[in-house]
Amino acid sequence: MDGVVKHVNSKDITLWNNNIEDFLSFFETKLTENNIKFAYQEKINFFNWDVNNEHIVVFGICDIFDEIWFDDLINTSKQKNLHISFITDNVFTKDKSTNNVDVIFVEELLGVYYNSNIKQQISEQEKLYTCLMQRTTFPRLQLYLDLKSNDLLDLGNVSLLGYQLDGSTSSEVLDNLVAEFNLSKDQVADLELPFRNFTDKDNAYEIEQNAKYNIVCETYNDYFNDYRISYSEKTFRALQIPNIALLLNKKGSNKALLNMGFKTHSFNLILDNMEKYQCQNKFLIAVLQNNMSAIDDVIDIAIHNSNKLKNLKDNLNDKLVDRIIKNIC
Repeated sequence: MDGVVKHVNSKDITLWNNNIEDFLSFFETKLTENNIKFAYQEKINFFNWDVNNEHIVVFGICDIFDEIWFDDLINTSKQKNLHISFITDNVFTKDKSTNNVDVIFVEELLGVYYNSNIKQQISEQEKLYTCLMQRTTFPRLQLYLDLKSNDLLDLGNVSLLGYQLDGSTSSEVLDNLVAEFNLSKDQVADLELPFRNFTDKDNAYEIEQNAKYNIVCETYNDYFNDYRISYSEKTFRALQIPNIALLLNKKGSNKALLNMGFKTHSFNLILDNMEKYQCQNKFLIAVLQNNMSAIDDVIDIAIHNSNKLKNLKDNLNDKLVDRIIKNIC
């Protein structure tokens, strides 16, 4: 199981976690000083949440909450007559606020993904592409199978670790996916999880920067809802690396990044109009098979995105928190 947890414990993931924890601690202190109750998304147990008739700030970022959790938040707020200010870095493409729940997007939260250790200079590119997949959902399994069936695995640094948050073993994860999606034995023949065809390093970006293309398959790259786009450290790490980041996420996710002032490779304009991951996979395979792009402007794009994230991180300060508190009181 060592291979399953390695990506989790890499230094750049630790840096991101520390940035979040530092801001959360500061944010919670300021809320307490203003007599505002605070709850972190991961620690809420709706069945044992002993609160009624309260105003509570709930903090939820990245891709760690799903649609069922969000529905539970709305339903619980009604049952317990709670006024909840939901602070998030998720982009809601539709207004999901209710009489009890205010969804508040705070762009500055994306600044926690700034990583000054990533250098905006092109490294020796030993592989055509990198594709790191830790949590294993069906879209990620399908991407692995598509890369394998097109004889592309050996051209890339690829991992499919079979990791899940519920503590399932990698073999259990694979068995569950095979059963749920009715895969044949031939489709997963010779696949043993965790899979990784490279030697891991302390920082995931050290692996990603040694390839021309960097494939980012976000955890919730599906089409089961069309109103919430979540990004993780994978996307923003890739945007700071000077190579061609191919971002597999929900339709409209690239447009949202551009609207926020980030820059991406033009391939993502095509991927962004594809509703289903199957279509994205086919385009991705064609890009890799034909090596379709010169590596132009990647340094300028990476520098721009790094500066953007640094500015956001610098604004995670008293003024921002005071503004948030003023808006929710």
